[in-house]
Amino acid sequence: NIFRNRKIPNGWMKPMFGDVAILQSGYPFKTSDFNEDGVPVIRMNNLKNGRLDLSDAVRVSKRVAKEAADFYLCEGDLLLGMSGSIENYATVQKNDTPCLLNQRIGRFFVKDASKLYYEYLKQLVISDSFKSRIKVLATGAAQLNISSRDIEKIEILLPSIYEQRKISSILSCIDSVIDETQAIIDQTGILKKGLMQELFTWGIPGRHKKFKKTEIGKIPDKWEVKTVRELIDLCQYGLSKSLSLEPIGIPILRMNNLEGGEVNAKD
Repeated sequence: NIFRNRKIPNGWMKPMFGDVAILQSGYPFKTSDFNEDGVPVIRMNNLKNGRLDLSDAVRVSKRVAKEAADFYLCEGDLLLGMSGSIENYATVQKNDTPCLLNQRIGRFFVKDASKLYYEYLKQLVISDSFKSRIKVLATGAAQLNISSRDIEKIEILLPSIYEQRKISSILSCIDSVIDETQAIIDQTGILKKGLMQELFTWGIPGRHKKFKKTEIGKIPDKWEVKTVRELIDLCQYGLSKSLSLEPIGIPILRMNNLEGGEVNAKD
């Protein structure tokens, strides 16, 4: 009970998560069910940065989908990863549907809309404090896992519905600004990729008049072709050591610590 000695506003409640919400685990599809056609199935790798990426989603036939009819996702559903990257989450968008929920991913339902506002639930689940409690409860060494039962035992702070609506409205406005900013960043990134292709192949526009053919294509006449080996002093592999998830010793960077050109050493 992490709120036992903490002062909270008058009128706020401290229920268990399971008192006001349900976390539904996905359908246990078999590997043999998956194919290239049919209804997309949402797995852990499809949860990316709060959205679904269905570009490499596996699919199941309409016959199999009919057996899992209770696991069709709806626009607005909040999903949470429950195995591996347990902090992964996504909100289902209209253009994601129809799609089905796979096992080890949870979908949230509100028990009583008069006590819990769904948009407030979303903001609560993706908050750092809620995520940190999930990580404390998770089990497993090589891969963290958590059950819906464990999550439903987490104690939460719950204001009135009126205040829930106000809080979620404020946070949603901030999310909208973030989304708009991200859209600009994405478009700028596309522009940069195009410029990189142009500059690294032809040089500064208008600067070079003569070009020559090489083993890697046509390049400016005064440019040279070199191997990476000729230009660097050292290119080394990392360490191969037994690792521990305990926060003791010197951190080791793994693939999942490289995110968007930066190092994220939180895990």
